[in-house]
Amino acid sequence: MQYVKLGWSGVKVSQLCLGTWYLPRLNERDEYGIHKVDVNTTIKIMRRAYDEGINCIDTANRYHGAMAPVDLNHVGNSEKVVGEFLKTVDRESIVLATKVRGQMAPWPNGEGLSRKHIRWQ
Repeated sequence: MQYVKLGWSGVKVSQLCLGTWYLPRLNERDEYGIHKVDVNTTIKIMRRAYDEGINCIDTANRYHGAMAPVDLNHVGNSEKVVGEFLKTVDRESIVLATKVRGQMAPWPNGEGLSRKHIRWQ
């Protein structure tokens, strides 16, 4: 794997980054009728990418992994799956790119780029 510096930060990231907008899904559906993410297969894919040298994972607070657009009942699922993967590797070996602006709750500070929302996310 080849690595490049990420901007002026000096952080080295793999030229390939693993995205988590869509993840493998199960035929099984949740109580809202939405396909569930196949967590075991997703973790195997992430592990294979990691073993091949990919050290960058892209996610967002709004990502579900198996549906788009994402309703408020399903936001954050992709980050939960990434969290399960991170338990299996040295966390410091991964560069995690995420976004925080998306709506996560119906109340006034449930979205946006305020300090409160960013710290919550």
